[in-house]
Amino acid sequence: MSRSGDDRFLDRSWTDLQVPTPRRYWRRCISVPIEKGVGFMLTQISIGGALIVTAVIVHAVCLEFIMKAVLAVRTEILTRWRIVVFGLVILAVFVAHVVEVSIWAVFYYLTASINEIPTPEAALYFSTSSFTTVGFGDLVLSEDWRLLSSIESINGMILFGWSTAFIFEVVRRVYDQVDPEVSAKVVG
Repeated sequence: MSRSGDDRFLDRSWTDLQVPTPRRYWRRCISVPIEKGVGFMLTQISIGGALIVTAVIVHAVCLEFIMKAVLAVRTEILTRWRIVVFGLVILAVFVAHVVEVSIWAVFYYLTASINEIPTPEAALYFSTSSFTTVGFGDLVLSEDWRLLSSIESINGMILFGWSTAFIFEVVRRVYDQVDPEVSAKVVG
């Protein structure tokens, strides 16, 4: 006796049903049918490149906003509160880095297997470890995605260098604005 599709659905228990979560859906969308080898490596490099471009755009927008905010501060305020301004600039750059690390973490959480990156906190931890080039090794991606963590480390090194140069430029501009004579002696 054959049963209709509706009857089979009614016989299934609720635990048999898999609700499509965003994480499952995302994994299905980016599942790469290419066998391991050069093609899969190029896929990882392409995905890593897209994530780098995204992080660089976020970084550029944040640094532009910070610089405009610093240049908008009046000279009298900078004269008295420049150390506080420097602290706020460093805090804002740190927040920019947190956002960039989070971009990578979201990707890891959505694509890695449940055993590799089980929680959003683990994804953020792994991403931070890779971005800062610390790489503890307690969380490791499978062979399918491990090249991405190296690409993230390169991204982190580049953005940390950019941030360092930016902070020095902010300090130089503040001292140029507050006391141009002292700034000229230091530079020249």
